[in-house]
Amino acid sequence: MIHKFILLVALPLLFISCGGKDKTQDQLRQIDSIVNAKVHQREVENAAKNDSTLKAVETERAEAIIKQRNEAAAATKKTDTPIHVSESIPVKE
Repeated sequence: MIHKFILLVALPLLFISCGGKDKTQDQLRQIDSIVNAKVHQREVENAAKNDSTLKAVETERAEAIIKQRNEAAAATKKTDTPIHVSESIPVKE
């Protein structure tokens, strides 16, 4: 009988000392906020990494286009130079 009385008195005291749901919910909110902050940090890091990768690819493409245009311009200069025919060489008509 004494054991039942101690059990009936001890359980509510134990429950009150633990703080119940409020303390657990506060801990869960803290954990959620920490996890959300870490997820946000990873997203920012990944976005920066993706931005730098995209910039590198864009730079490489731009350099390739400039090189191609310069080569095309150089080839055009070589083929567009007029050929001067000297008057001493007879031209067949």
